[in-house]
Amino acid sequence: MTQAPPPPPATPKNNGLAIASLILGIASIVTCLGCIPGIPAIICGHMALKQIAQTGAAGAGMAKAGLIMGYITTALSIIAIILAAVGLVSMPWAHMQSQPFMVR
Repeated sequence: MTQAPPPPPATPKNNGLAIASLILGIASIVTCLGCIPGIPAIICGHMALKQIAQTGAAGAGMAKAGLIMGYITTALSIIAIILAAVGLVSMPWAHMQSQPFMVR
């Protein structure tokens, strides 16, 4: 009598924070909101990598991808804010002194 082959080993489930990090990273690029979903993507990605190292769950690639996208969009939005601030300060009317007009 032949025996049935053993069932295949169970694959580890993806970490939920890794999925959240990936979704937030994609959202930060697609929506051009930069820091708003980028910072949570970074936080979730780091938390996911820590949990994955402890539990052996799957999803390290998703967590790293979310981290990379979060860091890139956060850095780009900080650069854009700095450039906008420098641009506003260097506008020609920014250096005008506010003095009342003299009527002769």
